[in-house]
Amino acid sequence: MVDGGGLVGVISQTDLLARGRDGTVADHMTSPVLTVSGGATLREAAQRMLERHIHRVYVVDDGLVGVLSTRDIMAAVAEAKVATPVSSRMSTPVLAVEVGTPLGQAKERLRQAHVTGLVVAEDGWPVGVLAQSDALAAGADADPVDRYMDPALFCVDAALPLHRAAAQAVRMRARRVIACRHREMVGMLSGLDFARAVAEG
Repeated sequence: MVDGGGLVGVISQTDLLARGRDGTVADHMTSPVLTVSGGATLREAAQRMLERHIHRVYVVDDGLVGVLSTRDIMAAVAEAKVATPVSSRMSTPVLAVEVGTPLGQAKERLRQAHVTGLVVAEDGWPVGVLAQSDALAAGADADPVDRYMDPALFCVDAALPLHRAAAQAVRMRARRVIACRHREMVGMLSGLDFARAVAEG
């Protein structure tokens, strides 16, 4: 939200999921907005994202000039050929729900875990992701979660170099990478996990 030329707040999917859709923009926005200067390093921006557990920072230099997202950070990891294995940066455990789980139960799990998505599994194998945006656009809470999940995800071996997983995520426009060993989910990489790799060097 802009007021008098200045950036005063932002509304995220997390805000809408937590607070509902009624009310004004000011009722729902997060303020102050996390910003960095155009001269900040990628590492500094990634550290700020991690501090606030958010997926984008706004770049300001005498006004708003751009947005840096975790997708941009994934592209930087791919370009820098970061060779550490996926297993060194993945988050565990994998937060998952089975395909028949009621949507309302999955929404509550999203809220309580403060995550942006849940893996949807069928007999223990990932078949999709229910992101906050999917949950917001979904229908009745009694509907099964697989009706609204996004099937666009991919699995990689936990030993794969991080830059290969990042390149594939960017190419496929995927927000999450599932790490597996012998057909078992052992971890997940989100945009913030890639940001952590940049922040910690």
